[in-house]
Amino acid sequence: MKPIFFNIIALFSFGFIACQDHSSTFKNARTFDLNSFSVTRELKGVSHTFNDEIMKPIRLQVYDSLLVTINVGENKLLTVFNLNTYTKIGNRINLGDGPLEMFQPNFIKGDGKNLSLYDMGKSTIFRYDISDFVRNADPIPVKQIKLSQNIFNDVVFDGDDNIIAPVYRDQSLFSIFNQKGEKVGNFGAYPESDLQLTDAEKREMFQFTYASNSNGKMVLCYSWNDLIDIYNEEKQLACRIHGPIQFTSSFKEFQDGEVSSAHPEQGKQRDAYYNPVAVDDVFFVLFNGNFVDDENYTNRSNQIFVFDWDGKPLERLILDNGIISFTVNSQKRKIYGISDMPEYHIVEFEY
Repeated sequence: MKPIFFNIIALFSFGFIACQDHSSTFKNARTFDLNSFSVTRELKGVSHTFNDEIMKPIRLQVYDSLLVTINVGENKLLTVFNLNTYTKIGNRINLGDGPLEMFQPNFIKGDGKNLSLYDMGKSTIFRYDISDFVRNADPIPVKQIKLSQNIFNDVVFDGDDNIIAPVYRDQSLFSIFNQKGEKVGNFGAYPESDLQLTDAEKREMFQFTYASNSNGKMVLCYSWNDLIDIYNEEKQLACRIHGPIQFTSSFKEFQDGEVSSAHPEQGKQRDAYYNPVAVDDVFFVLFNGNFVDDENYTNRSNQIFVFDWDGKPLERLILDNGIISFTVNSQKRKIYGISDMPEYHIVEFEY
């Protein structure tokens, strides 16, 4: 495959395909509110009891009838469960620096036949055959990819099987790596606005989580502004939507020795979007909207928004049990979420 280099100027020259510029703090953004959703539904969750304790999961993924969780504060980093019998199959992957060990793994959405993990501590992708991962207590990866650059964040596969990784630079938000781990391109830029922001303030204000679908489209969901950017297959910005409240958080730069950083201003930081999940022709994302300084603040969210890849608001799902992370089984039309109240457990919603 030929190396791909994306010119950041072209990102804006080719325009914003699906959205038009409306009243917003951010340029080229279309605004929406809760009334924009075609459907609003309330979902009642079912908390399942497994035959063994749920540790402290922070991420989860479903592979047919298998549920896999990533745990924190444990020597075994992953746990595999059977969703048909609600039984624990076993723990996997030791914490450590050994060849089969990891420091901080995250899931990479794949083709359903493989289980792919990215270890931020090693900047390495580990791909496993799912059946082997289930059978063996110490599974052997069928492939490993060491990135040529240290990436301390999630990575995704795009439609060309390249690897996309965020780098949070003013010139480009993402780097592109090939299957050998070599950097072959970059793309993306911080949202434009009339706000006067330093580079350090931009890095904090525009933190995001993101997802990619099988066709190579990407969605960036910003953590401190209720803003969403959608990139097309050519990695050009196709749509920007701002809502449902149209808020912006505020950060101020400070110096820590020679290092410039930024911290949130008191009373001006709100939790927005996180944990988008790409599912077929739509994506799901958690929305919070609460002020972080509020005495009743929680990072659990009881709302999931569903959009199409043109940025159209489709469904607002109101959950009776707040969750901190989730995954979707589109074939069974089920959402599996993690709740830490009163203790860590898995909640299932039918949608």
